[in-house]
Amino acid sequence: MQDDLLSKAVLNAQSRAGKAIDPLGQKIIGVKMVSLSEFNMPPVPMYYGAMSMADKSTPVFAANQQVTTTVDVTFLMGDK
Repeated sequence: MQDDLLSKAVLNAQSRAGKAIDPLGQKIIGVKMVSLSEFNMPPVPMYYGAMSMADKSTPVFAANQQVTTTVDVTFLMGDK
């Protein structure tokens, strides 16, 4: 699912860039750089002293976790 969302984000960037440069008589002729920045929610720290030796249960994490990824694309432009 995350790969699909990344693909859609890159295609969205291409579409928006194309619309922005079209009135200038330019077109996208390539890609110079693609950069991904992922931001995950950090895990809650557990201190060893807070857990008794008798409590050896498996920690349970929420099924829904927020993950944010930023896609920056630098396109190469040329004349139409």
